[in-house]
Amino acid sequence: MKTTIKLCVSLLFVLAASSVATENKNWLKPYSQRQYGAIWHFELEIQNLKKKNDRILAVLNKYGGEPAIPTTNMASTKAGDYRQISYSFQRNNAEKALSELSKIGNLTTTTRRENYDTVADRDAKDKLVRLKTEMAAESAALKRMPAVSELASEMAETLQASVSAYAKSENVVLVNLILQENPK
Repeated sequence: MKTTIKLCVSLLFVLAASSVATENKNWLKPYSQRQYGAIWHFELEIQNLKKKNDRILAVLNKYGGEPAIPTTNMASTKAGDYRQISYSFQRNNAEKALSELSKIGNLTTTTRRENYDTVADRDAKDKLVRLKTEMAAESAALKRMPAVSELASEMAETLQASVSAYAKSENVVLVNLILQENPK
């Protein structure tokens, strides 16, 4: 029982010391794991959507597009004159696919939002560097406190997952397309 109390007190001391040193009182804050470096929204008006639907999907697949959700869950009308689809691409392939889609119908941009480096991303990186540095410097002390060592390792893994997700998603673009029939 005394050992458990000592470990808990040690853990609280380590967290309190880290909070004072960083002037950040939220070391256990969860960080998101970003999936996309950008989210783009477009509308594509087509004369006959039913007829050109397969061609549109072929273009998306040709450039390595992957459905963001199962295609059966993407919104569409029973009449087949309206459809919403979401595909993820590598950035350069997204541009190529959109260029080819513009030859099928009238493609207009509604929004292009880039997910730039945020305060949370920088915060996670900074915390990870500090935590790894302190864990290395205090490795002997951490060996005497296995629960604190496990907690610090778990925190480092969580921060690393967030930092890695940010880096991995930098060139991934989510393209949301509204396909709408517009007979002229």
